[in-house]
Amino acid sequence: MPSALTCSVRFVSVCLSIAVLDCFGAEDEPVQIGPRTTEAAPQKISPEKFQAVIQRILKAPTPTGNEQDEKVLALTLEARSTPELFTPLLIPPGAANAIPKADKEVRLRAATLLGLSTDRRALQSLINSAIYDPDEKVRAAAGYALPKLEEPSAMRKLMDVAIARDPRRFPWAHRKSACAALRRYGDIGVVDRILKELSYELAAGNPLDPKNKPRGVPSGIATDNPLMLADTAPPSGIPEEDMYPIMSALKEVTRAELPPTAHERDLRSWQRWWRDNKGTFKFAE
Repeated sequence: MPSALTCSVRFVSVCLSIAVLDCFGAEDEPVQIGPRTTEAAPQKISPEKFQAVIQRILKAPTPTGNEQDEKVLALTLEARSTPELFTPLLIPPGAANAIPKADKEVRLRAATLLGLSTDRRALQSLINSAIYDPDEKVRAAAGYALPKLEEPSAMRKLMDVAIARDPRRFPWAHRKSACAALRRYGDIGVVDRILKELSYELAAGNPLDPKNKPRGVPSGIATDNPLMLADTAPPSGIPEEDMYPIMSALKEVTRAELPPTAHERDLRSWQRWWRDNKGTFKFAE
């Protein structure tokens, strides 16, 4: 026969189990196993549709954002509802998936219309156009279109290219175009961001610059030269744009001219310049 204590323990255990079931549910929802559902693949746009859009773009007046022409308004609404009809038009000739007859005039108008549409789905296409398009006018149109999307990540994406440290992937020509797009974007907050990055670039010297050698312990444990190897001369002929990419981006974005007594590789000179000019600063074209 079980003792009274054993019966009490069993009774308490049963009560606790019932309480737990009441809290979490007596039973789980049944699990259904079946085939995995997939989203429908996007329909491929026919070349005829692209050519029809190109014809309508060329027949309409050049969009500027001020006029109220019915054709421009209709194209703007169409770009807002179906941006996938307009973003491929920004691909320059010779690139993969380029649309035939999408010449520089078509690309310029398409970039402006995508900006007027304010649809954020056009963000990456406009960024690519603002940096990589071979025509300066198209790059400018894409640069002016970007702020109209009101997408916070646009400035960050442009800045990532402008201050990129790998000249093989991002040569100065592309970084310079990204700087121009930042000027056209028109947000002076980018200067504060670049100055913050510049503080890291100038903080401890530059191994590529023989006149600005890294400061601190040059070799030994916890340094870049733990094996105490002899220093090698930095490669010669490196342009400043690749040696100091962030400083070059700052100069290109701001078009600043430091006082003759200031040294451009001194962070305090830049900070002093920005403190004196921030209140009245305007981007130059």
